[in-house]
This record gives sequence, C-alpha cells and structure tokens, in this order.
Amino acid sequence: MSLMAFRARMIPDSYNIRINPFVSAKFNADFDGDEMNIFYASSYSSKAECDILLAIDKCILLP
Repeated sequence: MSLMAFRARMIPDSYNIRINPFVSAKFNADFDGDEMNIFYASSYSSKAECDILLAIDKCILLP
C-alpha cells in the first residue's frame, strides 16, 4: 500500500514526522533519507473512507 491513514499527534516545537517502527516495513522505510508526506482528510466522507479503508490495521497483510 502506498497510502495509509494514521491518527496524528502534534509534538510542540517539532517539524518531524515520527512513525512506529512496526509499520516502517509497509512503507519500505529504511531511514536513509526517505520522504513521507502528510495529507489532511477535510470532509466527513474522506475521514470515513480513511477510517474504513486506509486505517493501518486494515492495511497490514501477512505474506
């Protein structure tokens, strides 16, 4: 999956994106200069779509 939904938490005085190391394999994030982007779900329908289809617990597939 190239798009997954997270519930974000703001950290004061920080401009970094922090992710749980357990989900880094899904993004192929090996922390060697990888880039991630943030998108805000602005409508109720897009928030529901994120909760139903794109939530991280729905995107984890076992091989």
